[in-house]
Amino acid sequence: MAYSQLTYGDRIRMSVLVQQGISPTQIAQEVDQHRSTIYRELGRNQASEGGYFPDTANIYAIQRKIEATSISRIDENMKASVIEKILLQWSRRFQIE
Repeated sequence: MAYSQLTYGDRIRMSVLVQQGISPTQIAQEVDQHRSTIYRELGRNQASEGGYFPDTANIYAIQRKIEATSISRIDENMKASVIEKILLQWSRRFQIE
């Protein structure tokens, strides 16, 4: 099974299967995903009332994706320090000869 993200269609199918009382392991087989993906999806996106709503789940997934790509992993001070070291050619100083 190759890695693939859940689509909106997968989430709709999951919703129907959850309403039918199908287990997450069986849902995983139906939507061709690993069972841990299904458990994670249900854990992250199940409503407090206990239902799974594909529209809401899809919105949450899109929001998480946007937030993950917009967060800089290196702060401005670190960027400035790296640029300074590059300009000082530090990488050449530490090469093994």
